[in-house]
Amino acid sequence: MVDVILHKGSSKAIDRFKIAMQSHPEVAQCYYVTGTYDFVLIVHTRDTQHFEAFSKNHLMDNPNLKHFYTHVVMDRVKVSYGITI
Repeated sequence: MVDVILHKGSSKAIDRFKIAMQSHPEVAQCYYVTGTYDFVLIVHTRDTQHFEAFSKNHLMDNPNLKHFYTHVVMDRVKVSYGITI
C-alpha cells in the first residue's frame, strides 16, 4: 500500500495523477481520498526489486509528487468486499 501526497492539489494535477496511475499495471487499485493523503494505492509487484523500480520510475520521478509512504503487507488478517445491510 502506498500513501501519496502531491505538491499541488489542483484539479489538473489530480487528473494527471489519476491518468498516470491507470496506465501502470502494478497499480491494482487507486483511491483519491480526503485527509492527510491525496491518494492511496494498492500496488502489486513480484518482489522488492520490482517495487523499487516502480517507485523510482513512477513515484520518485513524478515532479508533482511531494511525499509517498509505503506499507508492506505482512499478513492478510481479513479481506472482505461485501457489504452487510
